[in-house]
Amino acid sequence: MAHRLSSPLYRRLSSSFSTATKGKVPLLYKSPEINEDNGNEAVTLQVLSWGRGASGQLGGGIEEIRIYPSPVANLLFPHASFSLSPTPGKTQNQDQKDQTLHSVGISCGLFHSGLVVGGKLWMWGKGDGGRLGSGHENPAFVPTLNPHLDSVSFVALGGLHSVALTSKGEVFTWSVLFVFLDVDPILAIILDIKNFAPCQLKELNLLERKHGIEEIDK
Repeated sequence: MAHRLSSPLYRRLSSSFSTATKGKVPLLYKSPEINEDNGNEAVTLQVLSWGRGASGQLGGGIEEIRIYPSPVANLLFPHASFSLSPTPGKTQNQDQKDQTLHSVGISCGLFHSGLVVGGKLWMWGKGDGGRLGSGHENPAFVPTLNPHLDSVSFVALGGLHSVALTSKGEVFTWSVLFVFLDVDPILAIILDIKNFAPCQLKELNLLERKHGIEEIDK
Protein backbone atom coordinates (compact mmCIF):
# COMPACT_ATOMS: atom_id res chain seq x y z
CA MET A 1 0.00 0.00 0.00
CA ALA A 2 1.43 3.36 -1.02
CA HIS A 3 1.78 6.12 1.54
CA ARG A 4 1.61 9.77 0.62
CA LEU A 5 4.27 12.10 2.01
CA SER A 6 3.01 14.43 4.69
CA SER A 7 2.42 17.96 3.43
CA PRO A 8 5.24 19.77 5.39
CA LEU A 9 7.85 17.17 4.42
CA TYR A 10 6.74 17.16 0.81
CA ARG A 11 6.99 20.95 0.65
CA ARG A 12 10.52 20.87 2.10
CA LEU A 13 11.68 18.24 -0.40
CA SER A 14 10.08 20.04 -3.33
CA SER A 15 11.45 23.40 -2.25
CA SER A 16 14.98 22.05 -1.85
CA PHE A 17 14.94 20.36 -5.25
CA SER A 18 13.39 23.25 -7.15
CA THR A 19 15.62 25.87 -5.52
CA ALA A 20 18.78 23.95 -6.41
CA THR A 21 17.83 23.27 -10.02
CA LYS A 22 16.04 26.42 -11.14
CA GLY A 23 17.89 28.97 -13.21
CA LYS A 24 20.55 28.59 -15.86
CA VAL A 25 23.66 26.63 -14.92
CA PRO A 26 26.72 28.82 -15.70
CA LEU A 27 29.46 27.70 -18.08
CA LEU A 28 32.56 27.77 -15.89
CA TYR A 29 35.18 26.44 -18.30
CA LYS A 30 35.44 25.97 -22.06
CA SER A 31 38.42 24.12 -23.47
CA PRO A 32 40.49 26.33 -25.81
CA GLU A 33 40.56 23.39 -28.25
CA ILE A 34 36.85 23.82 -29.00
CA ASN A 35 36.21 25.72 -32.23
CA GLU A 36 33.59 26.04 -34.94
CA ASP A 37 34.67 22.78 -36.55
CA ASN A 38 34.35 20.52 -33.51
CA GLY A 39 31.90 22.54 -31.41
CA ASN A 40 28.99 20.24 -32.24
CA GLU A 41 30.89 17.27 -30.80
CA ALA A 42 31.79 19.00 -27.53
CA VAL A 43 30.76 17.29 -24.30
CA THR A 44 29.33 19.14 -21.29
CA LEU A 45 30.30 17.94 -17.83
CA GLN A 46 28.31 19.16 -14.84
CA VAL A 47 29.68 19.82 -11.36
CA LEU A 48 27.11 18.61 -8.80
CA SER A 49 26.83 19.31 -5.09
CA TRP A 50 24.56 18.29 -2.25
CA GLY A 51 24.38 18.30 1.55
CA ARG A 52 24.66 21.14 4.05
CA GLY A 53 25.48 24.49 2.53
CA ALA A 54 25.05 26.96 5.39
CA SER A 55 28.27 28.73 4.35
CA GLY A 56 27.71 28.68 0.61
CA GLN A 57 30.04 25.71 0.06
CA LEU A 58 27.54 24.05 -2.30
CA GLY A 59 28.05 26.81 -4.86
CA GLY A 60 24.39 27.29 -5.71
CA GLY A 61 24.34 31.02 -5.05
CA ILE A 62 22.60 30.89 -1.66
CA GLU A 63 22.95 29.27 1.75
CA GLU A 64 20.87 26.10 1.55
CA ILE A 65 20.55 22.40 2.22
CA ARG A 66 20.45 20.21 -0.88
CA ILE A 67 18.91 16.79 -0.42
CA TYR A 68 19.64 15.70 -3.99
CA PRO A 69 22.72 16.20 -6.23
CA SER A 70 22.14 19.43 -8.14
CA PRO A 71 24.16 21.19 -10.87
CA VAL A 72 26.52 23.99 -9.92
CA ALA A 73 28.49 24.65 -13.11
CA ASN A 74 29.12 23.33 -16.61
CA LEU A 75 32.49 22.38 -18.10
CA LEU A 76 32.86 22.10 -21.88
CA PHE A 77 35.42 19.67 -23.36
CA PRO A 78 36.17 18.10 -26.71
CA HIS A 79 34.66 14.65 -27.14
CA ALA A 80 36.42 11.82 -25.21
CA SER A 81 39.24 14.06 -23.95
CA PHE A 82 38.55 14.31 -20.22
CA SER A 83 38.86 12.34 -16.98
CA LEU A 84 38.04 12.82 -13.31
CA SER A 85 41.06 12.49 -11.06
CA PRO A 86 40.82 9.60 -8.54
CA THR A 87 42.68 11.80 -6.03
CA PRO A 88 40.53 14.65 -4.63
CA GLY A 89 41.74 18.05 -5.82
CA LYS A 90 44.45 16.67 -8.10
CA THR A 91 44.61 16.70 -11.87
CA GLN A 92 46.30 13.71 -13.50
CA ASN A 93 49.69 14.00 -15.15
CA GLN A 94 49.39 13.82 -18.90
CA ASP A 95 51.19 11.16 -20.84
CA GLN A 96 53.40 12.36 -23.65
CA LYS A 97 51.40 10.06 -25.93
CA ASP A 98 48.14 11.66 -24.86
CA GLN A 99 48.60 15.39 -24.74
CA THR A 100 44.88 16.10 -25.30
CA LEU A 101 43.63 14.59 -22.03
CA HIS A 102 41.93 17.10 -19.74
CA SER A 103 41.62 16.28 -16.06
CA VAL A 104 39.22 17.71 -13.48
CA GLY A 105 40.08 17.85 -9.76
CA ILE A 106 37.58 18.59 -6.98
CA SER A 107 38.35 19.18 -3.29
CA CYS A 108 36.00 19.90 -0.38
CA GLY A 109 36.93 21.48 2.93
CA LEU A 110 34.74 21.92 5.97
CA PHE A 111 33.20 25.21 4.82
CA HIS A 112 34.63 25.75 1.33
CA SER A 113 35.09 23.91 -1.96
CA GLY A 114 37.53 24.04 -4.86
CA LEU A 115 37.71 22.98 -8.50
CA VAL A 116 40.86 22.61 -10.61
CA VAL A 117 40.64 22.44 -14.39
CA GLY A 118 42.89 23.75 -17.13
CA GLY A 119 45.42 24.98 -14.56
CA LYS A 120 42.85 27.36 -13.08
CA LEU A 121 41.40 27.25 -9.56
CA TRP A 122 37.83 28.12 -8.66
CA MET A 123 36.87 28.50 -5.00
CA TRP A 124 33.60 29.08 -3.18
CA GLY A 125 32.14 28.97 0.32
CA LYS A 126 33.04 30.63 3.61
CA GLY A 127 35.71 33.32 3.40
CA ASP A 128 36.55 33.85 7.08
CA GLY A 129 40.30 33.82 7.68
CA GLY A 130 40.95 34.06 3.94
CA ARG A 131 39.99 30.44 3.18
CA LEU A 132 39.25 31.24 -0.46
CA GLY A 133 42.61 32.95 -1.11
CA SER A 134 40.97 35.86 -2.89
CA GLY A 135 42.72 38.56 -0.86
CA HIS A 136 39.85 39.25 1.54
CA GLU A 137 37.46 37.45 3.90
CA ASN A 138 34.27 37.81 1.88
CA PRO A 139 32.34 34.62 1.14
CA ALA A 140 31.62 33.37 -2.38
CA PHE A 141 28.32 31.60 -2.99
CA VAL A 142 29.16 30.55 -6.56
CA PRO A 143 32.42 29.16 -8.02
CA THR A 144 34.81 32.10 -8.32
CA LEU A 145 38.11 32.13 -10.20
CA ASN A 146 41.11 32.73 -7.96
CA PRO A 147 43.05 35.59 -9.59
CA HIS A 148 46.32 34.91 -7.76
CA LEU A 149 47.16 31.40 -8.99
CA ASP A 150 47.90 29.81 -12.36
CA SER A 151 49.15 26.42 -13.57
CA VAL A 152 47.49 24.73 -10.59
CA SER A 153 47.68 20.93 -10.60
CA PHE A 154 46.55 20.10 -7.06
CA VAL A 155 44.54 21.72 -4.26
CA ALA A 156 43.82 20.44 -0.76
CA LEU A 157 41.26 22.14 1.48
CA GLY A 158 41.05 21.76 5.26
CA GLY A 159 38.90 23.28 7.95
CA LEU A 160 40.80 26.58 8.26
CA HIS A 161 43.43 26.49 5.53
CA SER A 162 44.10 25.68 1.89
CA VAL A 163 47.17 24.45 -0.01
CA ALA A 164 47.86 24.38 -3.75
CA LEU A 165 50.61 22.84 -5.87
CA THR A 166 51.45 24.17 -9.34
CA SER A 167 52.84 22.29 -12.32
CA LYS A 168 56.12 24.14 -11.68
CA GLY A 169 56.47 22.49 -8.27
CA GLU A 170 55.53 25.63 -6.33
CA VAL A 171 53.56 25.23 -3.11
CA PHE A 172 51.16 27.95 -1.98
CA THR A 173 49.25 28.18 1.29
CA TRP A 174 46.65 30.61 2.53
CA SER A 175 44.20 31.33 5.34
CA VAL A 176 45.09 30.69 9.01
CA LEU A 177 48.65 29.57 9.71
CA PHE A 178 49.76 28.55 13.19
CA VAL A 179 53.52 28.65 13.76
CA PHE A 180 54.83 26.92 16.91
CA LEU A 181 58.24 28.09 18.08
CA ASP A 182 60.02 26.52 21.04
CA VAL A 183 61.96 29.25 22.82
CA ASP A 184 63.15 26.97 25.63
CA PRO A 185 61.95 23.75 27.31
CA ILE A 186 59.32 25.71 29.23
CA LEU A 187 58.28 28.58 26.96
CA ALA A 188 56.78 28.31 23.50
CA ILE A 189 55.42 30.96 21.16
CA ILE A 190 52.39 30.40 18.95
CA LEU A 191 51.92 32.81 16.05
CA ASP A 192 48.52 33.14 14.44
CA ILE A 193 49.21 34.39 10.93
CA LYS A 194 46.46 35.02 8.39
CA ASN A 195 47.20 35.06 4.68
CA PHE A 196 44.20 36.26 2.70
CA ALA A 197 45.99 35.53 -0.59
CA PRO A 198 48.15 32.55 -1.60
CA CYS A 199 51.66 32.76 -0.14
CA GLN A 200 54.48 30.70 -1.63
CA LEU A 201 55.92 28.29 0.90
CA LYS A 202 59.47 29.61 0.63
CA GLU A 203 58.22 32.97 1.93
CA LEU A 204 57.38 31.59 5.37
CA ASN A 205 60.80 32.64 6.65
CA LEU A 206 59.92 36.23 5.71
CA LEU A 207 56.91 36.01 8.00
CA GLU A 208 59.14 34.84 10.84
CA ARG A 209 61.48 37.80 10.35
CA LYS A 210 58.52 40.17 10.20
CA HIS A 211 57.61 39.14 13.75
CA GLY A 212 61.14 39.75 15.03
CA ILE A 213 62.12 36.07 15.19
CA GLU A 214 65.52 34.88 14.08
CA GLU A 215 65.36 32.85 10.89
CA ILE A 216 65.64 29.14 11.48
CA ASP A 217 68.12 27.22 9.35
CA LYS A 218 66.39 24.66 7.18
